[in-house]
Amino acid sequence: MFGKKPPKPPEPPKPSGDALPWAGWPDEIGCNFALGHLIQNLPVVLTVDGRLHAETLMCAAGAIAGMGARVSLMADPNLRALRATPDAFVIVDLKDGRQFLYGDAINGMLTSDDPLVAPMRVWNMLAGTAIGH
Repeated sequence: MFGKKPPKPPEPPKPSGDALPWAGWPDEIGCNFALGHLIQNLPVVLTVDGRLHAETLMCAAGAIAGMGARVSLMADPNLRALRATPDAFVIVDLKDGRQFLYGDAINGMLTSDDPLVAPMRVWNMLAGTAIGH
């Protein structure tokens, strides 16, 4: 108006080029929809008095990632070999029917020291977020 140009709208973020861990999988589209659903809806559910409750968000993200790691591990075609390797994968059955999984195989799905793998591991992301805020 009056000879002034309207401000340019902000540019949308450019894709980073980093592939998601499930890129190329047969159910890639379903994984993308699930991730989008979590990103859009989880923070809304965890908002209290107009503020995101970060601690609960981190716990929820960890629980979702832990369940994903368990399902992935149980579907691994090398599961039999993993169970035969000491300390790689152990299932502990409780009297009430619950099971606990522990060992290097499941830990490696949640965290990593490898700088190329670490950005895709939930505990590395959550720790980085906690340290940065």
